[in-house]
Amino acid sequence: MLKVTIAALILLVASLPAESKRHPRKKHRPTTSQFAAERSQNEKALQRLQQEIAKYESELHEHEKKERQSKQNIRAFDKRTANLKAMIARLQAEASALQGTKNEVDRNLHVTATTLDTLKQAYARSSRQLYMDGALTPINPNEFLLAPTSSDPIRMSYYAQAIARAHAMNRSRLDSMKQSLAESSNELAGTIESEKEQIGEHQTEASTLEEKKAAETEQLSQIQTRKAALLKLIAARKASEKQLEGIIANLIARERAERIASRSERRTRRGAAARAFENDGGLGAMRAPHTLAWPSASHHILQGFGEHRNADLNTVTMNLGIDIAAKQGSVVRAAAEGKVALISSLPSYGTIIVLEHAGGLHTVYANLSSVTVRQGQHVGAGTIIGTSGVSDENVPQLHFEVWSGKARQNPMGWLR
Repeated sequence: MLKVTIAALILLVASLPAESKRHPRKKHRPTTSQFAAERSQNEKALQRLQQEIAKYESELHEHEKKERQSKQNIRAFDKRTANLKAMIARLQAEASALQGTKNEVDRNLHVTATTLDTLKQAYARSSRQLYMDGALTPINPNEFLLAPTSSDPIRMSYYAQAIARAHAMNRSRLDSMKQSLAESSNELAGTIESEKEQIGEHQTEASTLEEKKAAETEQLSQIQTRKAALLKLIAARKASEKQLEGIIANLIARERAERIASRSERRTRRGAAARAFENDGGLGAMRAPHTLAWPSASHHILQGFGEHRNADLNTVTMNLGIDIAAKQGSVVRAAAEGKVALISSLPSYGTIIVLEHAGGLHTVYANLSSVTVRQGQHVGAGTIIGTSGVSDENVPQLHFEVWSGKARQNPMGWLR
């Protein structure tokens, strides 16, 4: 997260009239060149902020495209799933109808087989009876037709053979019917099995589509969450942009006013203010690297100083300080002896405190939930100045920065 607004405030604090920071009896008026340099720094900060806004807006545009595509994918999943469910329902109805037909064929097959068995049993019984009566002997049909009586053995033999032929014909017809019904039953069984396989395949595809839809829905939720965060970041940056523009306008006005003042008076007051600063011990001793105390009991770093690349979004952000993991409401202490130069509130930073230390060193404490000091108050090293809060992304933390003059510093090089 680019901390340009705090940079502007540090520059503004550093540019405050000397009498508000040093000896009350002597006044120091910054030169026009100082105002110009400060304005140039702020204009550069504003340009960086505007570039960041443009980058976030471009990222927002990409998220909106992804959101539209994700919604389109979900609609396509829903349409395909609905078609699959309709197809499954149709196949299930067809399979149910085929099963009913197969059941009817199986019943007919059972009746035919039973009839065939009965016919075979009846033929066997009649054959045994005729054999016992001696009728099952070869005969000449012409002799049979000329036989005088029906009780003639030859006529009886002819009858027996006629009965045998009738039984054979019925058995052949029933066997053919049985075979045809069996083939129909097997064909229906194969068709039913094929449709069940299709139903299974469609159900598997529908289940896969539901899983894809769930994944797409989760991705859409993440896109929408990030989109909301981007909108919030853009709004905060634009608010900071407006505030920076106001600071720059104020500096331009001060530049204009300074040109009216006497050059000799400016030099005299600047020299007096510089001497007063050299003799003023109210801000404590000069600080050296690795001499600042940690502002919180926690030393766990959530995000360090410098650039950070987001691989998923392909973006680079700049952190001008460090973000320390600190439970909300935990104590925040002054890193060194100094004076409360500024208490303010800014978008993306929440409540902030800027402490001024000897040698042009400033420390910044942001994302505070409360403040226990007042502006202009002298504080010693370790003095409780407030309590920690949360970031604009609702993460409990303390944001801490170190500035040496107008140059940002890596706080890890100053903390002991």
